[in-house]
Amino acid sequence: MTKKTISRTLIFIVISSILSLLVGWVVNQFNIDFRFFLYLLLFLVAMGIILLSGKRALWFGFVGWIWMFILGFRTIYITSYYKLHPLIVFLGLLFAILLFEVKDERNVHLRLPRLLWVFSVFWFWGFAIGAFRGLLWSQMIADALNFFFLFPLFWIILYLSRNPRFWKTATQTFLMVGVIICLLGIIEFFVPAFRTQTLGLIQTETKGLNSFYGITRASFSFYGTPAAVVISSLCLPMASLIPKFYKGFWGKALAIICVVILGVGIYISGIRAAWLMIVVTSILLAYFKIGILGVGLTGGFWYIVSRFLPSEAWSLILTLANPLSTGKILDTSLQKRVWRQQYAFRLIQKYPLGVGWSGSGWVHGDFTQVTANLGILAGILFLAWYLHTLYRGWKYNRKSPKDWLFKAIFTSFILCGIVLAVEGVQVLTQFIMPVWFVWGLMEAYMQQKKTVNILSTGDK
Repeated sequence: MTKKTISRTLIFIVISSILSLLVGWVVNQFNIDFRFFLYLLLFLVAMGIILLSGKRALWFGFVGWIWMFILGFRTIYITSYYKLHPLIVFLGLLFAILLFEVKDERNVHLRLPRLLWVFSVFWFWGFAIGAFRGLLWSQMIADALNFFFLFPLFWIILYLSRNPRFWKTATQTFLMVGVIICLLGIIEFFVPAFRTQTLGLIQTETKGLNSFYGITRASFSFYGTPAAVVISSLCLPMASLIPKFYKGFWGKALAIICVVILGVGIYISGIRAAWLMIVVTSILLAYFKIGILGVGLTGGFWYIVSRFLPSEAWSLILTLANPLSTGKILDTSLQKRVWRQQYAFRLIQKYPLGVGWSGSGWVHGDFTQVTANLGILAGILFLAWYLHTLYRGWKYNRKSPKDWLFKAIFTSFILCGIVLAVEGVQVLTQFIMPVWFVWGLMEAYMQQKKTVNILSTGDK
């Protein structure tokens, strides 16, 4: 990282801080809701994208779209049930720009996975069976829309990824999103008054610091839920790329700072799936670096760390082991997830052809929920698509042992599998779009024939 880059970064931080304070003062002085500034900013960004036109509009628009992962639960109400997230609106705008851009380009071939095409047939089946069973169309559309927007998202990523600069921009923007989510949670944790300083800043009924099985955790009020750190966990592998993109001391220092912020933010969230994702990330990256020895060293590191965890954290972890040791589930959160999974499996047994979009409710497991809603065959295709991508990625990784850009994306994709299996995010645009984004990166990277030259991957 050069002195010029550092100077520009510091200037940007200073100006941003001054503008943030100014906005906060205006909001409090004139009693203006924070949402006014948010919607004004979104409108100006949309107008800027339209005025730019062409590839630049698509490029800057997509970077802005990644930044929108921070918005959390800020949605636009269409009906009492159906809410439209700005991520969907902007993705639709970017897709329209893409169509205008590629209509005159003959050499553009944006190839989507075959399994995705086959899987998408069952999306229409979900509407048919849901209508037959009398489900509300607004509920079915809300449940299905995030899947239909897989196509425009993948096409945009495939198109933009032809530019080698795309990979650095996309991965590092995604990383910064995760860091800022955690940073806001940390500030809220140590300065509780922060969450009430700006009108409209908090969009959901969060209660500041709260106790979860004895551990005090932040509410991540700006985003709307402590589960926001699931996105930060997906970003974590991207921190390993900072020393590759920015050589020297400052690159390593920035990577350490980002990892610390992400680690602290994820810990104070109390989200155990995110804790698991940190451990998985460290083990995978260590394995990619020095093989089985790395796994052993990382395991030893986490064992030492575990000895310093407070008793409250251990209690939170051990609640997951109770079903194995006593056969009883004491964790109410886990109990609800088990009940929902069991209900979904009963639906699968009773209705093997599915119950339609939204028919199974929120299962907290996307592979199971898709199977219950769209039928057994659709569930098998969805899981097969993920596993096939995982297998292709593993083969690619073995052929390119020093491609650290791919290793970071591949690790993040493995974490996506954990999210899809145990969290259940398909009904929430703000959570599923980061998963689709990482999946799109995986697909685009493996389709590029010259990606090995994107990043200097040799160890120096």
